Amino acid sequence: MSKLHSAMVVYGAVDDAAAKARDRAVIATLPEGFTRARTFGDRAWSRQVAQVAHAAGTAEFHRLDDALDDLSTLALAEGAPDDDHLTSYDLRRLYYFTNILDHLRAAGLAECDPAKLDAVRAAVAATRCPEYAEAPGVTTSSVRQVNGEYATVLLTTSHSSSVSLDQIKPVLYPTNWPKVSSFFIAMAAHPERRYDEHGWLQLTEVIGTGANAGFQLRTPLKFWMGEHNNSVFVNYDMVDHPAAFADSDRLVVVDNGYIVAVPDDPENTGAPGVRLHTSKELLIRGMSPTAAANLADRLGWADAGEAMFFDATGRTDLQDWVASSSADAQPAPAVGASTPPWTLPPGNRKQIIRTAQATAVSLLDSTARATGELARRWQDGITPEDVVAIGADLGDELGTLVESVFDTAVDSVRPAPVGAREET
Repeated sequence: MSKLHSAMVVYGAVDDAAAKARDRAVIATLPEGFTRARTFGDRAWSRQVAQVAHAAGTAEFHRLDDALDDLSTLALAEGAPDDDHLTSYDLRRLYYFTNILDHLRAAGLAECDPAKLDAVRAAVAATRCPEYAEAPGVTTSSVRQVNGEYATVLLTTSHSSSVSLDQIKPVLYPTNWPKVSSFFIAMAAHPERRYDEHGWLQLTEVIGTGANAGFQLRTPLKFWMGEHNNSVFVNYDMVDHPAAFADSDRLVVVDNGYIVAVPDDPENTGAPGVRLHTSKELLIRGMSPTAAANLADRLGWADAGEAMFFDATGRTDLQDWVASSSADAQPAPAVGASTPPWTLPPGNRKQIIRTAQATAVSLLDSTARATGELARRWQDGITPEDVVAIGADLGDELGTLVESVFDTAVDSVRPAPVGAREET
């Protein structure tokens, strides 16, 4: 099992356990940045990833203790990351989440072997990874409607006062990304059509938790590299003819965005100082936007600016930056463009309405029962204990109802997995 894949098991366990926390004293022990960024919707995202991985025939997700066992032997990647070597940003994120897991374990919200947990933290420290104890980067995320579906939007902004635009340009070229980030496993060119009919570079992007022993997504994308007003940019989107890419798993419904690098001094692109902006829209079959956002964040998109680009400047094994040109255009493929199946089965939203109606009825029933119980106890002389008991019972029922309302909302924007049978 790849180390990054095992780390994903840890991240999922932390978010599931944190969602159960109700005690203010327990919540106060967690990092402020974590509690501020986490929501109830972050629970169970890893189970959605595991379900998609299982449906696609890729890696299974281990139990938490097995994942900790695997992570007790890890190493810092000196060059390109692989299944056994993690980047400094991966190690920083892992150490951060194992600390949180330790707090949740002590509070009885997570079950794991404390000795194994200590072994992982010691293994991270033993790598002598610089700044391993610092908090990882955070992605700003939201939801946006794209082509009739709700996709995750991920935004990052980072700045370096020591790297110039000229230095960073080669790192921005997409074929170099697997060499500098564990987020990308491969960026493979089509064997016959490197460019589309407009000159966009076509690559099959492979992201996931391991090259040989992890969960993967294989998505054909097109890229356009350009320069404007002494800034450089990379735009990307889904290819126009996905049927021409036999190695695509067709799990990704939406994947588009941009990377823009702006020099502090537009008149001198060789001078230190550059600001990087990234945007990514993502939607994966079988996953809610929340699950997709967490998958991308945990794989390292939050650290994309620093880890992928700033730290990799000066590498000698990178392909040079090449601006895109319409002169590179190749004829369209003989195979016709195939239209992806509709991602929400007919009748899905009707089911959501029925669920919402049932939830409203349950809410009225719960309130009526609480009122009746209050009246019964009042007749016998109500006590403070009675008030607490009624409030607790009503609170539990309302909590369950709120969860069901949230789950219904999530399902309404969660694309059906590949092969899902449509309602008739």
